[in-house]
Amino acid sequence: EFKMIFNSPLIQAYNNQIDNLSLEIDNKNPLYNAYVEMDSIKTKQYKVSDFSLINVKLEDTLFFRTEFKGGKENKDYYKLNVYHTIDDKNNNVVGIKKSEVNIKNYLWFLNEKDASDNKIVFDKKFKNFDIENVLMTHNNQRIELGGVIRDSTYKDIKLSFEDVSLAKFLPSMDSLRIAGNLNGEIDFKQNKNIYKPTSSIKIDSLFVNEIGLGNLSLDILGNDNLNRFTVNSVLENENVENFTANGDIGILNKETLFDLNFKFNRFNLGALSPLGGNVISKIRGFATGNAGFAGTLKNPEINGRLFLDQVGLTVPYLNVDYEFDKRSIVDLTENQFRFNDASMTDTKY
Repeated sequence: EFKMIFNSPLIQAYNNQIDNLSLEIDNKNPLYNAYVEMDSIKTKQYKVSDFSLINVKLEDTLFFRTEFKGGKENKDYYKLNVYHTIDDKNNNVVGIKKSEVNIKNYLWFLNEKDASDNKIVFDKKFKNFDIENVLMTHNNQRIELGGVIRDSTYKDIKLSFEDVSLAKFLPSMDSLRIAGNLNGEIDFKQNKNIYKPTSSIKIDSLFVNEIGLGNLSLDILGNDNLNRFTVNSVLENENVENFTANGDIGILNKETLFDLNFKFNRFNLGALSPLGGNVISKIRGFATGNAGFAGTLKNPEINGRLFLDQVGLTVPYLNVDYEFDKRSIVDLTENQFRFNDASMTDTKY
């Protein structure tokens, strides 16, 4: 028989904070073997509140149920049911029973049909893992993770998306609102020293800050050494390619190196308006041209020229709205945006 009660008003470790922890363990209790309660868990990445966890052992299986709220305003909530057991090959099995995740007031399910194959199987040495159909669903939307890991020499992992609404799934971000319908796959394969990471993603009806941009496709292919990635992306609206990006992203001496080329064809600048904050608002109009981005983020080489059409903006501090002359030219460098022979007109006059 083992019993323990532990309470603490505050625990701080590694820049994380736990408030009002209560732990109770009783391995002879028929209702539960352990119960954990916390008012809040604060980390840099996420905040959790009203956390509770209860577990009980039935025969050779240990069942866990946990509930908590999350997010900046505690509007997300989680009700997770998990179990642990040992299979006939003496492997650990961590399985997911039907669970609920509420994100941005949309209810998602883990293993909605309570199938037996939503689980992760791994050996005692934590070297070999089998990820079996870990599935998250909301109505007809699906996010699925599966694959195998064999020590450090072999991996075959796939993350797939089917009809996922980005507006319902992505976390809220200041000055950036993204909506669209996501489909595609992210694959990672390794066989000894040969790697093959690939990604093929499509977002239909992409909206950024309520501006419709069209359909976006993004393909990424990594090399065998996992130190260079080829990127190809196209944004198409009404059968016109408004934006393309292609080139390479490499890793050298722990630094990320870029060699990307961008092409704009009447790209709608309205999507960028909220990024101006309180300084610039109501950005509108279209840009056409080319630009290149090479080097590192700390020391970039930027070179390009854009032709502006029907472009305007507002400066709230001055309470003035400006429009650029038609076909105004902007040259892009790493240090500045240089306007060539461009003039602006106060729309009020």
